[in-house]
Amino acid sequence: MRRARSMQGKIRRDPELKEFIQDHLDQSWSPEQISQALRTAFPDEPDRHLAHKIIYQAIYLPHHGGLERKAGTLCPDQRATRYVKLLHLPDGRTADRVRDALLNAFADLRQARGVDAEQVRRLARTDRHTRF
Repeated sequence: MRRARSMQGKIRRDPELKEFIQDHLDQSWSPEQISQALRTAFPDEPDRHLAHKIIYQAIYLPHHGGLERKAGTLCPDQRATRYVKLLHLPDGRTADRVRDALLNAFADLRQARGVDAEQVRRLARTDRHTRF
């Protein structure tokens, strides 16, 4: 017969573990970084090795661990969303042709993001964006 799981999570049951994680969150470490640091700090204590998802749960679901975070501590380096858009350039790959194709392809995106046509033109005129 299996033993019933404790209603408290590992973090809540282990004050030293909770303090370690909270201190690192306060220093703007991400849960991924903290998860790796736990393996280094407690190499012979696998019960204290936590997946980053457990740390996220302890932050967003207080009954799992009661951790607190300051705004921006989970993503210290903001990641930009990357878009891949293939452009058909039947008339060549000059800066003007690429600019026009980009303007057409991203018309909806420009409106949503507030990028104006002049910004795209400036980008297209720069030498480093026209070499292939």
